[in-house]
Amino acid sequence: MATDFIPALRFAALTPWYDRTVAWSTREAEMKNRVVALAAPRPGERVLDLGCGTGTLLLALANAAPSATLTGIDADPAILALAAAKIEAAGAQARLLPGWSDALPLPYARFDLAVSTLFFHHLQPHAKHRAVQELRRVLRPGGRLVIADFGRAKAGWRRGMFHLVRLLDGYSNTRDHAAGTLASFLLDGGFVDVQSLTPLPVPLGSIDFLVATRPPRP
Repeated sequence: MATDFIPALRFAALTPWYDRTVAWSTREAEMKNRVVALAAPRPGERVLDLGCGTGTLLLALANAAPSATLTGIDADPAILALAAAKIEAAGAQARLLPGWSDALPLPYARFDLAVSTLFFHHLQPHAKHRAVQELRRVLRPGGRLVIADFGRAKAGWRRGMFHLVRLLDGYSNTRDHAAGTLASFLLDGGFVDVQSLTPLPVPLGSIDFLVATRPPRP
């Protein structure tokens, strides 16, 4: 299991500025609205947000499906505290858990749907593989997965801007994103119906949207 993590903006002192930074640099509202539309949470479903950050996506999911059971996991206690305050202020319901993506504190086949935004680019390649394996484990057969994270931008100047993200968050962990190969981790992890959908150009590069399914039982 991992014993350390990269804070949301690399340095813990910047955590209070996370929401403002993400809102500008990733067109957050449009990105997360698209994730919710792709996820299409249904009434009563169990939904996991891996790397839930400050809870913005959990709130959007709660608005889309008020009767869904929401769980958010993040390794950063400071950002979970921000999420808890935000969710309480909105009068929403979500379970927030500290945890690592390579050993999720969750039972087998617990969730109908899992989502993750701007999380995977923090992970080294071996940790990406392990996180995908864990997502497959906690999803029920036929469960759905939606990921939004940095990918390879079409425009050269956007690829140049992504170097600012890489400088802040690390080069070895963002190499797969710069190459646009994140979908390969889902295929290697045993997911099916893997699709990479129309990307979203953003000030610091481009956001890829990946959807996949845990294989149903034979």
